[in-house]
Amino acid sequence: MPVFVVIAKRGVDRVKGHIDDLPRESVYQLTDDAWLVDYPGTSRTLAELLKIRGTDENLTGIAFSVGNYSGRFSTDVWEWLGLHSKDGGT
Repeated sequence: MPVFVVIAKRGVDRVKGHIDDLPRESVYQLTDDAWLVDYPGTSRTLAELLKIRGTDENLTGIAFSVGNYSGRFSTDVWEWLGLHSKDGGT
């Protein structure tokens, strides 16, 4: 399943509320306003689901797919990505 990064800008608490409606195992919170999300749709449908696109809720943010990844972060992030990412890191 594709993995997306979601970053909220305005209305972070309300975006988080929408993210909390997703299955718990499909979400990893990176920071207070950023998440990894394992989601079967597109970035557009995810953004619509989270109300950061196409609504009157006045929330702003971005959802984009993760093609591959590299860097330094906590071990649990790498483990979560290993379980959920179809592409794997580089």
